[in-house]
Amino acid sequence: MKRTPIATLIDPLSNCIHAVRYSALQLGDRVLIVGAGSIGLLMLQCVRRAGASAVYVSEVSDKRRSMAEKLGATASHDPSKENLYVKMDEVTGGRGPDVLFECADTPHTLREAVTLVRKGGQVFVISICEEPVEADFMTPVLNELDIKGSYCEYEEYPYAIDFIAKKLVEVKSLISDVIPLDQLVEKGFEALAKPLTEAVKIIAKISWGSRRRFS
Repeated sequence: MKRTPIATLIDPLSNCIHAVRYSALQLGDRVLIVGAGSIGLLMLQCVRRAGASAVYVSEVSDKRRSMAEKLGATASHDPSKENLYVKMDEVTGGRGPDVLFECADTPHTLREAVTLVRKGGQVFVISICEEPVEADFMTPVLNELDIKGSYCEYEEYPYAIDFIAKKLVEVKSLISDVIPLDQLVEKGFEALAKPLTEAVKIIAKISWGSRRRFS
């Protein structure tokens, strides 16, 4: 039987499905996704499946933005070259996105998120930022924002497996590279940590003799 690393996308996909189910997203809503790594690109496909009428993606990598548009983004924007607040104001008629999914895990994007959604909208944090983030509580109060977060959820694993098996989401193109386990640091973590990385998902290959596993 031919082994495939596609199954390694089950866990991140289940996280995205859980986030969408737990969010305030309604049929016809306009969504902004910040960050187009593996989580952001899977989230894009999930919110489309959930009935979002427009999905905008913010990402600095040209390659990732191109992937986002191929996977169904209404438009993608480079926040290092464009004023994201102005862009969202333009495309939503001054209203702002209904729901923002934060998938970039940087202090800057987390701080900025509350300024980008409509009044009464939701900022949903699925990323994990290891650095301290200074919080602006005035904007959420004045704009009556709902701020939520979610973490790993095994309950959605069956849905993720079903989505992949039925090809309801595209996962194969998200795998940027498959590397040996002993190269995990330099070709895995360090490659993904570069500010302008174009990698999306890097898979580590674990071999025991003739047997092969992916993680």
